[in-house]
Amino acid sequence: MDAWIHPSHSWPKPNSSESGAAIQNIPFDGPGVIRVVISSHSEVARHYHHYSHSFVYVLEGDGVVFLNGKEHPIKQGDILYYPPKEVHGFKAGPKDLILLAVENPANTRPDGSRDTVFV
Repeated sequence: MDAWIHPSHSWPKPNSSESGAAIQNIPFDGPGVIRVVISSHSEVARHYHHYSHSFVYVLEGDGVVFLNGKEHPIKQGDILYYPPKEVHGFKAGPKDLILLAVENPANTRPDGSRDTVFV
């Protein structure tokens, strides 16, 4: 794969939406790279992934991450990690919460379906 720059004004249109979040998969042949925009005061329901290790960087905004029943405040510049089967969810504060997530392996199951289980 050749190197590329993806200017912010040309982010792909969301290809799915989950509980107030616009999910934008960035084309990449490898780990999943996803830009998530959670509208102000909206939530991404608690869920987990069977196979994916997830690293999340908070690009903009602030809010709360739910990790295994506990709330943790998050803000721009924070980095999160959660292993497979760790229940997590997000709630945006007064502004949109924009996250960049890297999931390895990509958020898919061996059969190709999406590896997200809502609880």
